[in-house]
Amino acid sequence: VSTQSTGLAMAANVLPFALMFMLLPSSLSYRIQVVDRSLGPGGGSLISHENGTSSFAYNFNPAYFPPPPSGGSDGLVIRIQNKPQPGPHSGLAVVRRVRGASSMRFEHVDDSKLLVTCPGINGSTTEKPSASSPCADDPRILYRPKDQTYYMTYDNCSALDPGTNFSQRVTWNASSKSPWDPVSWAFHNPISHTHPTTAGVSLLLRDDVDGVHFAFIATDNDAGDLYSATSRDLIHWTVNETVWQTGRPGKFDHNGLAAGPQAERLSDGNYLYLYSCLLYTSDAADE
Repeated sequence: VSTQSTGLAMAANVLPFALMFMLLPSSLSYRIQVVDRSLGPGGGSLISHENGTSSFAYNFNPAYFPPPPSGGSDGLVIRIQNKPQPGPHSGLAVVRRVRGASSMRFEHVDDSKLLVTCPGINGSTTEKPSASSPCADDPRILYRPKDQTYYMTYDNCSALDPGTNFSQRVTWNASSKSPWDPVSWAFHNPISHTHPTTAGVSLLLRDDVDGVHFAFIATDNDAGDLYSATSRDLIHWTVNETVWQTGRPGKFDHNGLAAGPQAERLSDGNYLYLYSCLLYTSDAADE
């Protein structure tokens, strides 16, 4: 897989991750091409504080949602952050794509677009949907045609480690039929009640097979093991007690794995799942 850094393909993380893929149930050869398309004259940022498209200093980690077949808007759920104080205080905002624009443009990101807020995000102590959470990040969105509903997983950090000021992440889920409207989202529960830390979950929709959907759950703040879970409604999940995939001794992923994007079913019936792995560990990497 060869990629370039673009406004929409924001794949570069703070940690040094490598990307690998798995084909289930059997391995076949596929060619994946990623095209770099400029978003405006000379490229430039999609959403940023400097170009006036956001009220927040940091705008990153976006999840795209397509428009519903019945009509509506496509857009982004994006992680926003001001860092007015130490610690990873961030939240999520939702913006629609501007229709009729000659280039890829989205609404201005401001307080009216806030979806999940935390203390310090905009100088306020008001939070939604849950209290005592210093951080929300890593949104992933899946559209389910069967019930015309969008399902989102995101990390809602429950506490800060006083020694490292690093957050303990717990992945929650939410749903909406009108994702461009912040008040339309219903927030449910953590994906896993088995693991105290779940740093990211990717979903596999299987309505066209047997109606049993899968989730791939990361069980460490940085990178650890991946567990699988099953559900019929994409809200209540049963976690498999046996690890699904772990780092392999002597291989490039031996330091641990992290959840990647949503799994996809290919035209030949195989499933493609991408996941990240930690190449090395150090204090500098965490910074």
